[in-house]
Amino acid sequence: MHKYFSLLSPLVLLMAGCASISDDGSRVVTVDHYVRVKSTAPAMAGQYAQIYVREVTLEGTMSRSSPAADRVVLFVHGAGTPAEVSFDVPYKDYSWTAYLAKAGFDVFSMDMTGYGRSTRPLAMNDPCNFSKEQQAQFVPKLIPAPCAQSYPYQ
Repeated sequence: MHKYFSLLSPLVLLMAGCASISDDGSRVVTVDHYVRVKSTAPAMAGQYAQIYVREVTLEGTMSRSSPAADRVVLFVHGAGTPAEVSFDVPYKDYSWTAYLAKAGFDVFSMDMTGYGRSTRPLAMNDPCNFSKEQQAQFVPKLIPAPCAQSYPYQ
């Protein structure tokens, strides 16, 4: 009996340590991607930017070579709020992206240039491009005095 136990014990330990043996592929998986694009945003037209894309899908569908053509959802945020905050904030174990992934969709959300984790044009980081009222909030801690815009567009 001892001989058989010594042969079986490594197999039993191996099986006990493999959670994927009984996994049915229904676990929601999140993968963050950065897609390199040539920007058309006026402040950085022609320059390369990284667009942040979050993919949410079921673990069992990750091995497919491409998403199911009729089961894809793309979320694009509105002004001011990045996609992750808009669509994938867990609230009481619920998010739009996870809900749709569990329903069998391949779900993607993306941040437009200048929002969330996507590339931000340098002009957006210059406090001189704020309105005069907004600039006043940063005098003298960030800027010594109100200044002229370096980028004359919104």
